[in-house]
Amino acid sequence: MMLPVKPPQSFQLPGRCIEGIDEDIIQTIEAPNSNHFLFITKTRLFVYQAKPFAPLACHERTAESIELFGVNFGIRDNLPLGTEVKGFLTGQFCDPVIDDKRFYYVITKNNFLLVYELYTKTSENSVFKEYGIPLNLPSDDSLLHRALDDDMDDEVLTVFSAKENHKVIQNGYTISKQKGFLQFMKNDDIAEELPIRRTELKLNVVLKFDHQIFDVIGIITHDIERTEHANQYLLVLFEHGLQVLKLEDFKLIDNKLIHVINGKKLIYCAGEILVLSYDEQQLSLEHILFDQENVKSQNIALKGPSGVFKDLVMFDHLLVVAFEKCTIYYDVFDKILVSEYPAITHVSCISAISPDTMVLLTENNSVIFMSKWGNILLSIPIDESQFKILHCSLIDTKLLISGSNGTLQLWDLWKKLDSSLSNFRTSQVFTLLNDNNDILLYSPMSDSTNTSTFQTIKLPTKTVNNNISTCKTNGILTLMAVYVGNKDILLINFLNSNTWISFDQMNIKNIDWLGDDYLLCHVTDEDSDKEMVKCYHFPLLNDGSTNLEDFKTWEWEVPQGYQLDNFYANTLSTYKMLKFTDEREDRDDASKKVFVTSEILMVLSNSHMIIFDALSSVHPTGVNMVQKFHQYAEYNFPENSLRGLKWIYRYKEGFIAWIRDQLVIIGQQEDKQWRFQVAYDRVEQILEIYEDNLVLLSGNEVLLYDFAHIWTVDDPLITTPVIEEEYPISISLDTATLHNISCITTQKLTKLSISHGVYLDKIVDRNLTLGVEGDKIDEKYHDLKHYKFCLEKILSSKVLEHEDLNSILSLIDTYDKNSGGIKNEVGKLEIVGNCLRKIETKHWDYLFENLKLTPRDLITKCIALSEAKILGTLLMVFLNYDEGDSESKQEEVTTKSTKRKNKNNKNKNNKNKNKNKNKEKSHTNGLKESDSRETSPDTSVSTILKDETVIGQVLKIFVSTATLSTTKEQAQEYWDFALQLIRFLRALDSKGNTTLAQTCLDMI
Repeated sequence: MMLPVKPPQSFQLPGRCIEGIDEDIIQTIEAPNSNHFLFITKTRLFVYQAKPFAPLACHERTAESIELFGVNFGIRDNLPLGTEVKGFLTGQFCDPVIDDKRFYYVITKNNFLLVYELYTKTSENSVFKEYGIPLNLPSDDSLLHRALDDDMDDEVLTVFSAKENHKVIQNGYTISKQKGFLQFMKNDDIAEELPIRRTELKLNVVLKFDHQIFDVIGIITHDIERTEHANQYLLVLFEHGLQVLKLEDFKLIDNKLIHVINGKKLIYCAGEILVLSYDEQQLSLEHILFDQENVKSQNIALKGPSGVFKDLVMFDHLLVVAFEKCTIYYDVFDKILVSEYPAITHVSCISAISPDTMVLLTENNSVIFMSKWGNILLSIPIDESQFKILHCSLIDTKLLISGSNGTLQLWDLWKKLDSSLSNFRTSQVFTLLNDNNDILLYSPMSDSTNTSTFQTIKLPTKTVNNNISTCKTNGILTLMAVYVGNKDILLINFLNSNTWISFDQMNIKNIDWLGDDYLLCHVTDEDSDKEMVKCYHFPLLNDGSTNLEDFKTWEWEVPQGYQLDNFYANTLSTYKMLKFTDEREDRDDASKKVFVTSEILMVLSNSHMIIFDALSSVHPTGVNMVQKFHQYAEYNFPENSLRGLKWIYRYKEGFIAWIRDQLVIIGQQEDKQWRFQVAYDRVEQILEIYEDNLVLLSGNEVLLYDFAHIWTVDDPLITTPVIEEEYPISISLDTATLHNISCITTQKLTKLSISHGVYLDKIVDRNLTLGVEGDKIDEKYHDLKHYKFCLEKILSSKVLEHEDLNSILSLIDTYDKNSGGIKNEVGKLEIVGNCLRKIETKHWDYLFENLKLTPRDLITKCIALSEAKILGTLLMVFLNYDEGDSESKQEEVTTKSTKRKNKNNKNKNNKNKNKNKNKEKSHTNGLKESDSRETSPDTSVSTILKDETVIGQVLKIFVSTATLSTTKEQAQEYWDFALQLIRFLRALDSKGNTTLAQTCLDMI
């Protein structure tokens, strides 16, 4: 997830170069490994440094060039460093860095390729180390080390004064340190500057083609044996096929054509080059088989016409393609169409900004932040009078949106870090961070509605170039571990006192908490190239040690021949006792009991797994002391079966795992072979794992399960939809409350806020449907804050649908019985009063019929119990009903079986209305055919409101309660009730035929 930190900064390109040609920024492209944004107008190519944002180079085309080659149309680049393409070449690897040069390809309208050469001394190492921008590299460790070990001499921008011949700007900042354009990232608290690197741009060569160019991908390779020898390849997509061009110094050496019909877009995904092909009748993805010079076509059957292609985006293995009329999700690994949705908006551009978030630019000039599976996080309309948005790109947390008239907007974004799924005994912690060293933590407390703000933590540094690769808090929010990847620093924060301890020279791949104060770290030893998992114990009373080895309690070395893909630590909700070391009856020492408190699942290369159990003694205060790590088991799964694993838990005789976007059940069959069964798909995130419950965000719904239901692939216990622009981030199972994040953005302010939604009514209603006894339901949920509101909500919904009310009314009676005290039926009266207030009057009779009560009964029961608050609610309901438009309400018919009877009632009431506009109508609308008799005059609303005895009693209670109120606000509320009642009575008897209104005034 990514959301704006603040409103964007706006910039404008220099004035137009060629008169008569607009300078709209038609496409941007990011180069994260060199810290550059590139973008094109119809006549120019610009290079900007991304962090800090600053112009570096520009190439302006002449009028003659425009006339000959055509205006710029699109820009493409090479595949990133270390990229492999299946079947393309053997014994070679791809590398865009050749003598510090990078190549970019601008497509023109007249089918020319302008090949630009970008020369810079900015290496991957300096980008990561000095700017904190994570490297866009494959998982090959040798390539990563080669990039980080690069000793290239980085140059920085230096500016000299032309008149005085002395340095004005050095290292990207003014020598005198005065504030200016190049210092907008700097303030007085920042100690370390971010240099602006020297970059040169030149047009290398122009390539001409005879056919329309739809797309281009560049590939530059080295021989493994001769790294100084480079081979240059261009994949050029035409309507008739894919042309594979081998070049040397951009002179043609070899040329092959792979036949692809109607190809529109080239896509690189998971080692493959794909071609998106479509026409009005057919949509397909062509998997290019370079070794066979052929394609494997995968036709995609859609529900209806797709319309015009708009844009596409890749999420690992998942391809999301937006058309005019629909959006499709295609799994490249499994080669299947996963989902197809109607287009929610007219998309013009899509960009992936995190592994689970994308930004959509729409034709109506809106910026939409959206989750992978289509949940809208934030929608921001942009005033078209400012500029028309056309394209966007992202580097780390910097989103660049470009558009008409050379306008640029630079957005700083919050970035969500992966939450720890390890502790089943506490709630998860939601974590956000930004480039200004801010870390936001959110975790629900027991009374969740009082928790609506983030806890803000500031990193103990003044530098702004920190790449926080992981940040994990323990379950009870007393410790936080932060790893700054580009500086090899591990930070531990004691949250209760906000004190930090730091450990440097750490090469950490992953961290997670085991229990509350044990930290597991996956580390590598650069000298021996060994991988280990080490466990460190951080008691709350720190002795001030700065040597991390002093905290170490256990280490495990990855077996030779394997690599550790990841580890998963699960602190169990229920501890399993193993043995007693002293079983004498006269000694019950809890410290002598040993429990299995946690499990650690080491997932190695080739889907090999080793499981350790943490054996602990448990102190009566709940503190665990790990006594031993015991190797429990070792498993071999089918090759690549755990690819994309995000979480795994040992359950029964198998495992429950989150693999890619699916929740998978892994079990052994009779032949001892492992069976992988997809239980639930489109899993966007796991919101909570608590005790034996698991809460998923799947597609556009939040689903609540227990592990037993997952194992048998049953329906969820609870399903609740995701609300637009209120994205679920946490859940409180003890209060049945869902916590959502929303973002408010204006021209001057951006603010994150938390909202809460209660889903307890869904749980209670499901229990009623399953036939669970009312006493058991009430015993479990009676004391929850929102329980009575949920009973009211269930009753209202069932009345509106004319469903059977016996079970919910019985549960309401049970609630009253278990509420204590001598005043029974108070809860029922309040619930019914609120229900009447929320439902239309045409549904009243269905409720009264099932209650076996009349409006008079409700009023008299409240009088007998002196329940002024409920009387006030009922009075306002009845008065509003009475003062409404009787004719329009009478025209509403609730059931087909009562149409004829209601028509007769309507005619009678119309006569009454003509006689007296304020006369109360009968509320018989909605009676069943079997009970379609006239409402008794003694029980109708209008009769009650004219009953001097009843009204006098009601008024007396209002006056008495107002007089005895302890606060001004409460007294005012009941005086208002009393005066409202008198105003009604005077209007009802405007001719003064009764003394009721005067009697009430005399009482006051």
